[in-house]
Amino acid sequence: EEWADFFAKYKPRRINITIYGKNSDTYDRLCHYADGFERAIHAIQLLKARNVDVKMNGSITPTNSEDGMELIQLAKQLDIPWKIDTYMYPGSRERKQSFNENARLTPSCAAKVRISLMQQKNDNFEEIAKDFIEKAEKSSPGVFEPMSVPCRAGRSSFAINWQGYMRPCIMVTEPEVPVFSQGFASAWRQIVEDTAQIRLSSKCSVCTMQQVCQTCAACALLETGSYDGTPEYMCQYTKETIRLMKEYLKKNPEEGIDE
Repeated sequence: EEWADFFAKYKPRRINITIYGKNSDTYDRLCHYADGFERAIHAIQLLKARNVDVKMNGSITPTNSEDGMELIQLAKQLDIPWKIDTYMYPGSRERKQSFNENARLTPSCAAKVRISLMQQKNDNFEEIAKDFIEKAEKSSPGVFEPMSVPCRAGRSSFAINWQGYMRPCIMVTEPEVPVFSQGFASAWRQIVEDTAQIRLSSKCSVCTMQQVCQTCAACALLETGSYDGTPEYMCQYTKETIRLMKEYLKKNPEEGIDE
C-alpha cells in the first residue's frame, strides 16, 4: 500500500509488471515462489485503484508455455494492456554461470507460440501475416557493412539499474556510467557517445529479413558475446515465424498472399 501511494503521488507514465504464470502452481515451478502470483495481482489492483497506468508483461518458457491464453484472459479481466514475449534473452548478464538453453523454448517452439498469441491479439492477423512476409521477402539487401544501433537505446532512451548505473538498455551491462557520481546530464552524454560507437553484424545488414527480425544490440551481445555477432537463435526464430505464417495463409486461401 505504501508503494502504491508513492506511485500515485509521483505518477510514472506506466508501470510494467511481468506475470510469470496463470496461478500459484506455475509460480512455484518457475519462480520457486508460489505466493508471487497473488502478490503480483494484488500489486496491479492497488495501482489501478490509484489510477496508475499498468501494463502486464509475460515471458513464455518451457515451464509456462501452456499458460499463454490464460494470461491473456487475466489481462482482460484486470482491464490492462498486455504484451507476451516468446523470445527469451539468454540470462547471462551480471552472472558468471553459463546460460541453460533448456530454460527457454527452442526457436521453432517459440515461433509457434508467437503465432498463436498474435492471432489472439490481432483480429486482422491475416493482413499482418501478409505484410510480414512481404517485408521479409521483397526487401532489398543492404550494404555489407557493420550497422549502428537501430533502436532507441542510447539515442533517446536509457535504463538506470538499482545501483545507479545508466545504460543504453536494460538488457545490457555495457556501456554503463555511474549517474550519482558523474551527474545525469554528463552520464547521458557519455552513454550517447559510447552507444554511437557500437557496431552490429555486417551479415545482418544484408539480410532481407532485417525489417521483421527482432535482433538488436542486446540480442547480439547476449546470444553471441559480442555486439557484432550474428544471433543464430534469432535467425531461426524469424525464419520459422515466416514459415508458419505462410502455412496459415495456405490453409486460409481467401486470405492468402497476393500474387
